[in-house]
Amino acid sequence: MPEKKFQRIYDHISRNLNTIKCVSFDVYDTLLHRKIAPPEQVWIPSSRHLATTLHKLGIQVSLKDILKTRRTIEKKLQETKLSSGKDLECHIYDIFSHLLEHYLPGYLVRDELEVILKSEIEAEILTCYRSAGMRKLIQDLRSQGKRIIFISDMYLGLKEISIILNNVGYKNLFDHGYVSSEIGLNKKSGRLFSFALKNEGLLAGEMLHVGDDYLADVLAPKKIGIKTFHLKDEEFDTWAYKHRKLYKL
Repeated sequence: MPEKKFQRIYDHISRNLNTIKCVSFDVYDTLLHRKIAPPEQVWIPSSRHLATTLHKLGIQVSLKDILKTRRTIEKKLQETKLSSGKDLECHIYDIFSHLLEHYLPGYLVRDELEVILKSEIEAEILTCYRSAGMRKLIQDLRSQGKRIIFISDMYLGLKEISIILNNVGYKNLFDHGYVSSEIGLNKKSGRLFSFALKNEGLLAGEMLHVGDDYLADVLAPKKIGIKTFHLKDEEFDTWAYKHRKLYKL
């Protein structure tokens, strides 16, 4: 059996076993936690790598300036997606491509893109750990014949998130994954859930979604008829809040 706090999920699911065919999970702060707070600290290794590369080319740019430029680029890309009828999402490849093009000559962008992406994924793997009890929960659900997927609002793509999940012990446990940055739709709007339902060939009442964000993981899917379970790790939230405060200092 999973840890005591996860017994509530079992109890909730057991009341709906006759109708649930698929259980979907949010990724960050549900399947995974980071050992750092705020989570944007995971950007530092890739930004430091870029700063070092620029320094070798005689271009002096501070780590702070690179992080600021990255945020600006991400915001512009999100606005472009929104104006095209998509949700406010963008992919890590687009972010890094534009970031590199901002600083480097065109012929160097392609060579550096994979290197800087690898740096960020390695940072994610180093900082991420599996949430207690979740692997056992998913294994038990699979043994009951449930299809298991993940649905994430994230700038990382399906490939990158899959690598991270595999490295923390979730290998071969998911039948599929849906990521906002690749599809251009997110959970908060509800459109990513609708996309997943259509692709899975499911009615809304045949899916149960588990996640930590009340707006994205509870209210949004409920509006279209998906059953939900709000999973909050209060101990982690308290730790993360304290570390965010320290980081600001």
